[in-house]
Amino acid sequence: MRALVVFLLAALGCSQAEGRNVTKCELRDELKTTIGRLQEEAKQKGLPVDVVVAHAVCHAQFASGFDTSAVNQLDAGTGKHHGKGKRDTSYGGLFSIAELDAVTSPPPARGRRHAGKPPTKPKSTPPEPPHVDDNIWTLYGLFQLSNHLVCSDGESPSPNICGMSCSQLTDDDIDDDINCLFTIFQNLLEKGFGYEHRKELMMMVRLIYQPECRAITASEYFTDCPSDTSS
Repeated sequence: MRALVVFLLAALGCSQAEGRNVTKCELRDELKTTIGRLQEEAKQKGLPVDVVVAHAVCHAQFASGFDTSAVNQLDAGTGKHHGKGKRDTSYGGLFSIAELDAVTSPPPARGRRHAGKPPTKPKSTPPEPPHVDDNIWTLYGLFQLSNHLVCSDGESPSPNICGMSCSQLTDDDIDDDINCLFTIFQNLLEKGFGYEHRKELMMMVRLIYQPECRAITASEYFTDCPSDTSS
């Protein structure tokens, strides 16, 4: 019996995939292969693929620290971020410079006491269902992709354009993250401002093309990587 319990625990432990840290050069090569499929469309829009790849890798560096298990939150109304759960807490990155404002509730008002009268007992009201704030986005994985656009967390409204659970973006398999990023770029290039979920798409693209990465060039950013033979 004891041997069976040990076996089951081991099996359960192995079934839970954990995240990992990827390297800049590994991510460049993986992205180049996938996003290269958009080469003609990107060129027509004035977006060379090597530039798109460099911006995407740079975004991953600042947003998640190349940690595939990173999970953070964004206030879409103010643009402020705060960390929700990272494995490498020593990495500050983009999210260390801004946090969500703490929301505190005022203490309940105290009623006046009337001499000789017992306090009236408040009427009980049924509990309200939990409120989902549409302005709070949870960002998942290597590229910090939003639960309000690309995936489903089971609670927040989402078109789920990548057709996946958000938890799939936080494991050690980066293929689904890259394919989802490809879907975002594809929707941007093909549909642009006519896209049904334009607001969420544009917010996601603005996050990817963050200020820290806009001025970089692929040749300088990847100078410490081996020569790319795929181009």
